[in-house]
Amino acid sequence: MATTPSEEPRERRVVHDEDDGFDDFLSEGEEESTLRAQEMDALARKMKSVGLREAIEWGKEATLQQGFDEGFAHGARDVFHLSLLRGALSVAQLSGFGASALSDDERAALQRCVAALRQRSQRVRADGDDDQALEAEARQWLRRLEVSLPLEHDLSSSRQQADDETQ
Repeated sequence: MATTPSEEPRERRVVHDEDDGFDDFLSEGEEESTLRAQEMDALARKMKSVGLREAIEWGKEATLQQGFDEGFAHGARDVFHLSLLRGALSVAQLSGFGASALSDDERAALQRCVAALRQRSQRVRADGDDDQALEAEARQWLRRLEVSLPLEHDLSSSRQQADDETQ
């Protein structure tokens, strides 16, 4: 009966070390330089991706900081301006300076204007806020009560200049 190679007894098979499939076709020096090149390529790819992520983060931070700085300056200026109007109206109202000649309805309207100025200066500005209308109403009350602000010219010109710079 004929035997196939797989059926041959183990003793008869001869396996040579060089035929085991694990032999390197590169010499030791070539293998080391190939490995070094692969490691350098992997390291370069990693550094590029890390650098890209850091650049994106730095860009975001710079943009956020610039936006914050501009928004803070604009908001602080607006709140200061509205608070100055509110303070002048509050003093006129509490001292009775000019307010004594007002009717009860007019006093209530003045109080609402002061409250609106207070409320607006204590919160972040929203798109629907109409600061110009509120400011115009406050200025009407100041004219009616014959109260002038000492920095009136300086405030309005610096505010207009700042608005022009942001546009």
